[in-house]
Amino acid sequence: MKTPLNERITNGAIIAGLVAYFAAIVTVFFKQPELTALLVLPAPVILVFRFKERKKALILAATGLVIGPATEIICIISGLWSYATPGILPYVPLWLFPGWACFPLALTLLTEAFLGHSFEFPAHGWLIPLALLGLAIEITIFAVLGNHWLYPILAILPFLPLLWFSIRLWETPILLLLGALIGPVAECIPIAAGAWTYAIREILGIPYYMLPAYGLFAVLTINLGHALNARFRKRNIPVKP
Repeated sequence: MKTPLNERITNGAIIAGLVAYFAAIVTVFFKQPELTALLVLPAPVILVFRFKERKKALILAATGLVIGPATEIICIISGLWSYATPGILPYVPLWLFPGWACFPLALTLLTEAFLGHSFEFPAHGWLIPLALLGLAIEITIFAVLGNHWLYPILAILPFLPLLWFSIRLWETPILLLLGALIGPVAECIPIAAGAWTYAIREILGIPYYMLPAYGLFAVLTINLGHALNARFRKRNIPVKP
């Protein structure tokens, strides 16, 4: 289904505004993580209401809300980064949960804006364990090799063409690029303010490997969210030949 141009422009503007809002709120209030969480909470709500299929949006948001913080906890335990003020939770601040809920929502809407049609992704049931396996491999690679900027990049490079050949939709390279861009852009200002710190600081306080890491994480997480949506709602979107 084609997405009207005015809707695509509106979604792009809203997401740009929310990225700036998220970065500003975290930068100013990170020492009060519970307050920050309350202030960030409207962002995923706004994004959910930009979807015509609200149930799909909620499943995508829930996928990001669970997978994102769980990944961060593993990486923090592995010593890749740490938060200045976690707050009431161990390892991670509460505001990460609404923040990560935004991730698959925003990237899905942005991909639709670039392509000009509704987001398509293969949604066979077997893609759920495959996406989870991919996430487990990615997390393991970065947890084990993340003390050097180059090793994780070399380890995940073979997965990028595999994603394209297995999914074969233009959503894949667009998600890789958008994930690699949006994640670091949202991070750089809060990092400069001291909200969290990477063990390796190379470009704007972020290690180089986070760019492909964000891109790959975007594809796998959104793939998982769409597959779960199809599973729960008993829909099946075939892979294009």
